[in-house]
Amino acid sequence: MYGPINGKGLWRRRYNFELYRLFSEPDIVENINISRMGWAGHVIRMGNDQIPKRETMGKPDGTRSRGRPKERWLDSVDTDMNAIGVRNWGEVAIRREEWRKTLQKAKTHTGLVVP
Repeated sequence: MYGPINGKGLWRRRYNFELYRLFSEPDIVENINISRMGWAGHVIRMGNDQIPKRETMGKPDGTRSRGRPKERWLDSVDTDMNAIGVRNWGEVAIRREEWRKTLQKAKTHTGLVVP
């Protein structure tokens, strides 16, 4: 999208952050992080015999290849929860009403966007 520069008739391309600010659009990264946190709470409350919980919380067999370990899905949830100040998010997620309040707090927090 193009926009005028200082009303002088010159035009330039606008950056995405300018368009988000101009149209008050929510940031997609923030929406993804909040959705991931909501799903994490759902998985925590599942029974131990259900497949999503076993796959998410379980330890895989075998060894990893050399180099830096890949970031797990739970690691990114931990990072997001630490950004809003929640340390034991697994215990908070078990209590559904408290978890909803935590997610509402996350929606108003600005530290969830990846730089």
